Amino acid sequence: MTFLLELLHATERARIDGDESQHIGDGARDELLLACRGLSEYVDLQLHAA
Repeated sequence: MTFLLELLHATERARIDGDESQHIGDGARDELLLACRGLSEYVDLQLHAA
């Protein structure tokens, strides 16, 4: 999860500080957010099951 959050943060920094060629687009950023959300839900379920 930390990797996904770091990647999401890096894409945001590139969007703000980088030039247009460094942007990944809104769709990819949304997918990273969904991946973070899905992984945290999975981890939550695993912790409650343990």
